[in-house]
Amino acid sequence: YSVKQERADKLDFEKNNLELESKILKIFHDKQINFIPEIVYYDPNSKSICYKYIKGTPLDVVWPNLTENQRENIMVELGNLHHAIHSSISIKEAEQLGINVNYVSMEDEFAQYKTAVSKAIIGTDPFHEFLNKVETYLDKIDKKEPITGVLHGDLHQGNILVNEGHLSGIVDFGDCVVGDVNRDFNHYARHYADYLDVISGSYERVSSLSIIL
Repeated sequence: YSVKQERADKLDFEKNNLELESKILKIFHDKQINFIPEIVYYDPNSKSICYKYIKGTPLDVVWPNLTENQRENIMVELGNLHHAIHSSISIKEAEQLGINVNYVSMEDEFAQYKTAVSKAIIGTDPFHEFLNKVETYLDKIDKKEPITGVLHGDLHQGNILVNEGHLSGIVDFGDCVVGDVNRDFNHYARHYADYLDVISGSYERVSSLSIIL
């Protein structure tokens, strides 16, 4: 088992308390969504949640040692999982639960990211190549109608777990919000731009929605 306790110095940008996070995870589990932590209990006195341990190593740690086939399979599994999460709770249900609504423009977010990173590594060819890939991605999704759903909201690589070459779980739904589902894919654009076609293709096959390509 794993136990997560609410921070006394809760940061302003953290969206949900642990009670709400536990309710969100219970809905996911009741809808039989795989790779999601299974809640054992929420304790209002200690403001903590206990969930079943998910065996796995953060994606960024194992990525260099994965085969190409394993990388693609993980992206397919992630695409399927994101569709399950995005469609699991209606907008009305999310509002009733108290999940935040966040429609921040991805273009604005990327502009801020680009400015911050460029100060650190100006002039490097790999950096500009990376930015070009992400800008191409943003140009494509800008032509699509936004798809609204429930987002994980904090998909840094440490929250994606892999075990024996397969996705084993996604953890930490403390920043779960309602918004444009493309925002979840923005994280993959930053770290796995070469695999956007794989994850988006997987998402589109199970959702019948055109999200990125």
